[in-house]
Amino acid sequence: MKTTFISILLSILIFFSYSCKSNNGNDDDLKTVINEIVTILKKNEVSKLKSYFYLENSVFFINNQGVYETIDLTDSDEYFDMFISDCDFKPVNEVKFEAWPDYDLDIENWTKEGCFAEKIKGTNHFNEIYDIIKENELREVTADEATQAKKLGDLSEVRVILTDYCLRFYFAKKDGKWLITAIDFHDFGA
Repeated sequence: MKTTFISILLSILIFFSYSCKSNNGNDDDLKTVINEIVTILKKNEVSKLKSYFYLENSVFFINNQGVYETIDLTDSDEYFDMFISDCDFKPVNEVKFEAWPDYDLDIENWTKEGCFAEKIKGTNHFNEIYDIIKENELREVTADEATQAKKLGDLSEVRVILTDYCLRFYFAKKDGKWLITAIDFHDFGA
């Protein structure tokens, strides 16, 4: 009886230790990918960034210019040149796995600063932007764009924000590798 109890207890401990290790491995993998992306952006080698896109050579690019957010499925380097080529990117020392900070418009600053990764179970954010675009007749939305937005929104597992650059990424895993489903750039100071 005592031997059985000890065996069960050891099995439970081994299970939990592997579970914790596995989770930390995912976190370390994500931190590595984030630093690789920051290095690519720092060197302004946008063509290399495409190897991190979930869709082959295309990514959803979200931007807030004025009243409405826009979203485009693009393979164009122009978006990066317009919004992030002037940033002085620095390596990410720590990825904090916790809720995203808020941007306080009164003090024009984040409630906390750094790199934050928040685990999610999909997002409707991409579709919500498309709905606003359609409702306000800002541009025509193709059926393929809407379908891809739904698919990638559902697949997104983690969203990451780099507060220094008002830059956000949505990630999903594909074949064991973290890949970008969307890039979201907001210039709150504009």
